[in-house]
Amino acid sequence: MAHQAEPDEPDEPDEIDPMMLVASAAEHVSDQARRHPYRTIGIALGVGYVLGGGLPRFAVRMAGMAALRLVGQAILTSDTAMELARSVLADTREHEATRKHVTHRDRSGRFTS
Repeated sequence: MAHQAEPDEPDEPDEIDPMMLVASAAEHVSDQARRHPYRTIGIALGVGYVLGGGLPRFAVRMAGMAALRLVGQAILTSDTAMELARSVLADTREHEATRKHVTHRDRSGRFTS
C-alpha cells in the first residue's frame, strides 16, 4: 500500500495586498455614500462622537436648539402652514361676524336678543 507523504508545512495563504484592501474599502464606502447618503452621514457622526469622547452637554443643547429653530422656521414658512394660518384667520373672522347675531340667555335662563 503506497502512502503519500503529507507536507510538513501547510500551504501559505495568498498574500494580502494592503493597498488592494484599502482601495476595496474606499470603493465600498463611496458606493454606500452614493446609495445611502443620510445613513452614511449618521454613521460618520456616530463614529466621530465615539472617537471624540462625546460632546459636552452645552454643545448638544446648542446644536439641538439650532436644529429645532431651523425645522420650526421651515415648517412655519411652508405653503401648508401659510394655508392653515389663512384658513384659521378666515374661520375666526366668520365666527366674529356670526357672533354679533347670537342670542344670549339672561340669569333666569331665558333667551334675550
